[in-house]
Amino acid sequence: MQLFQNRPMDFLVKPVKQERVDHIMEEYLRLFGNRNKQYFDYNVGKTHYRLLEDEIIYFNVWDGKFRCLQKNEEEVEFYGQINEVKRQISEDKFWHIHKSYLVNKNYIAFFPSISNVFNEWSRIADQQELQGGSTKKDC
Repeated sequence: MQLFQNRPMDFLVKPVKQERVDHIMEEYLRLFGNRNKQYFDYNVGKTHYRLLEDEIIYFNVWDGKFRCLQKNEEEVEFYGQINEVKRQISEDKFWHIHKSYLVNKNYIAFFPSISNVFNEWSRIADQQELQGGSTKKDC
């Protein structure tokens, strides 16, 4: 029988109800997911990691060390160059807003005035300096 060659998930019986269609679509997405999801891959030592791009808020590089903040507020760190990261991520999803920052545009809530931006960069640089980071400021 040709019907079962395509492995049907379920059948919709007339009259079709919206709740039933919604249930079937949710089940399909749970089983097969979105095959077009894009990932960012990186290594720490000999261990390979993979992050879903949609979960990444921003990348920040400081003295060759990247910090990547994720939607769940988890921060990961790895070494690399900004051009390597830019080659791997979706250029339509991330904006290179500063020489040290790649930001997922989907997480930008507002655009502050330029003086607020410089004040924030100065605050971050001062904080990193206090934590033993470089004394060089990017602002």
